[in-house]
Amino acid sequence: MSILPATGSVFIAGTFTPGTAVGHTITGSTVVFNGAAAQALPSGFTTYNNLTLNNPTTVLGFAGLTVQGLLRVQAGTFTSRGTYNNVQIDGGATLAGTATTTRNVSGNWTNDGAFSANGNTVNFNGSSAQTVGGSTATTFNSLTMNNAAGLNLNVGATVNGVLTLTIGEISTGANTLTMGTAGSVSRTSGHVVGTLQKNFSGPGPVFTMPVGTAGAYSPLNVTVTAGSGQLTARPNTGVPVVLSINSARTLQRYWTLSGSGITSNITFNYLDGDVPGPPNDENIWNIIRVTGSIAVRYPPTLSYVTMNPAGNQFTINGLSSYSDWTAGEPLAPTAANATVSGQVRDLDGRGIGGARVSVQNPAGEIKTAFTNPFGYYSFSDVAVGQTYLVSVEHKRYTFDARTISVSDDVTGIDFTPQSGLRSDASDRSPRAGHSTP
Repeated sequence: MSILPATGSVFIAGTFTPGTAVGHTITGSTVVFNGAAAQALPSGFTTYNNLTLNNPTTVLGFAGLTVQGLLRVQAGTFTSRGTYNNVQIDGGATLAGTATTTRNVSGNWTNDGAFSANGNTVNFNGSSAQTVGGSTATTFNSLTMNNAAGLNLNVGATVNGVLTLTIGEISTGANTLTMGTAGSVSRTSGHVVGTLQKNFSGPGPVFTMPVGTAGAYSPLNVTVTAGSGQLTARPNTGVPVVLSINSARTLQRYWTLSGSGITSNITFNYLDGDVPGPPNDENIWNIIRVTGSIAVRYPPTLSYVTMNPAGNQFTINGLSSYSDWTAGEPLAPTAANATVSGQVRDLDGRGIGGARVSVQNPAGEIKTAFTNPFGYYSFSDVAVGQTYLVSVEHKRYTFDARTISVSDDVTGIDFTPQSGLRSDASDRSPRAGHSTP
């Protein structure tokens, strides 16, 4: 029987031949492979306390390797698969996986160097909370979450293959877990707490983003209908600040979305506990979009909005710009009206006559007026207590639309063009809540 020392390090610069004895005993030692030429771990010695690979070329491992303490790749490239406790990849070093195999990690993962996934799976299966850290964001092929105590990302990470959620939560903190265009999810239990980004190569079937808050799974069902790009989602508890005055009639959960390049249909899933009690009436809810201090409500009478109180879901279709989203009761109706007015000017500050100005309410109803020869317009019958999209059309200029909240008369809603003379006279008026709500 071969017995390693209880402490200290054993340095192996050549070939390690453990002999024919069985039942090798390890204690608190560290075995360091530090040769100058390529080395290989002997398959006859399967279990180490601490294992350090400090060979500037390569060290080759084998299936069935077990490291009970720390696996440290200090220099060169180490190619292996097995069961490890803590993994540390130093700067300039590489840990390489073997295709179609699984590397089990029961401790923490620290990457200051490089990890070559090579088609393999890293299975986080500890019994206490684990972390992924280091100065380098790790790109995994496939990642399995199999720890009820959770996994914390102290740095961003990417999964290009399968994200398997067996049990436990992946907490991203201030970081982001990114899934590649070919990334998929297999879920039994658990979810991502924090920020998840999914990259899309084009239109495709529904993709369920497995996100939620601590102890509360509230995923998004995303169907990309056009374009290629990415969508980032982060669920939050409570209500956005602008809705706090109506909190008793608003879902106690909202999703912060960002993205670009894609148009998608998105279904938001919430929990029974997110719905405030009476006098709230979930059956008359609207979808609510919050951008900064502006809240716009989209009722289910719109063709691209679906409310499903029985299923704890709401859906908005044709979404191509992103912000915060939630749901709640519509604002109390009011008979009061206000005036909205302003001027449309060219780049030199001169009024533009004959420009068409439109005011659209959350129900999609549109009022239209034309500017006078000096560029002024006015609407005198705008209901207060709502948010409106104001847009301008002119055959020679392009204008950015503006969102305004009306609680009293509003003046000075002025417009200047994005640029100078347009090359065509096509209608480019924006429409809120339809193809780009």
